[in-house]
Amino acid sequence: MNYLNDWIPENLLNVLGWTLVHSLWQLTLVGGLLWILLKLFAKKSPGFKYNLALGTMVFTVILTLSTFVFQLSLTEKVLITGEWMESVGGVSEASLGAFESSPQNILEITSSWIESQLPLLVNFWFVGAVLFLVRLFTNFSELRSLRKTSLHTNDFQLEKSFYRLLGKLDINTDIDFRLTEGALSPITFGFLKPVVLIPAGLVFHLSAEQLEAILAHELAHIKRNDYLTNFCQSFLEVLFFYHPSFWWMSQTVKELRENAADDMAVKAGISPEVLAHSLAEVLAFAKQNPPELALAAGKRRNPTLQRIKRILGHPAQTYPQNPIISIPMLLTLVLSAGLMASAQQD
Repeated sequence: MNYLNDWIPENLLNVLGWTLVHSLWQLTLVGGLLWILLKLFAKKSPGFKYNLALGTMVFTVILTLSTFVFQLSLTEKVLITGEWMESVGGVSEASLGAFESSPQNILEITSSWIESQLPLLVNFWFVGAVLFLVRLFTNFSELRSLRKTSLHTNDFQLEKSFYRLLGKLDINTDIDFRLTEGALSPITFGFLKPVVLIPAGLVFHLSAEQLEAILAHELAHIKRNDYLTNFCQSFLEVLFFYHPSFWWMSQTVKELRENAADDMAVKAGISPEVLAHSLAEVLAFAKQNPPELALAAGKRRNPTLQRIKRILGHPAQTYPQNPIISIPMLLTLVLSAGLMASAQQD
């Protein structure tokens, strides 16, 4: 697999490769840090914890970019001193002699082996990122299709509730409110031209009070500009698809986002009991997941039942409790840290 070998210089392939290797332990540490912070601030509001989790994802991007720039600067220094050809040509004779005299030096041997595999690693990452990018564009296509096939509502009472909620939430954005037969859960998407889609069947399934509660939740997403952050988050999932710790952080952000939107709907005057029962009805009505880029009131991927318990004041898990830092992840952390120290020393 040599897709990128002919497109970019070999030294840049190595820089990308070492950035990926270092990201294994870096993202594990950041995920563990977020887990500790969420434990320390467990009694804070979902909005506060959401900003905290979102901040760790931003820190992850900054850390990865800094690692890339640092590795690039190291490569340029090696190129200037003329040592690059020896490093890419294989293990030097001096290194081989050191390995022969010190057979226990596993980290140096492993570091040299990983360096020889970096182009292959980068190619695998590139293929995976392309596949996840295709998945992202597929979600765009689904949302576009839902918007095209949706219809404006003729229900005067429903529109009246919608515009009353716009005033309560102090939303001045022009929002397109439509009914759809292509989705089984209320969804919101769009940043410049937001759209709120309500399944046509759900209008007859819920009471007027329950529909107003669901609309308040969806409008809360628009008030908070959640679609924009959700889009950026989806793009980061393309780049960091290979790391389970990042997926845990991403899922944590999504769940806390829903809780924060629930709280904003309650502050807008929606009864917590009505909102909880509305979410339960939506969960019962929905039988499939909406597109990933959409912000849905209830879907199987989100812990809607935990949200209902939290709204009603019962103990609930407001975010994924396991940061996926298992024994293999800890071993990866230790090994990667050792490789980094050995590589920088070399």
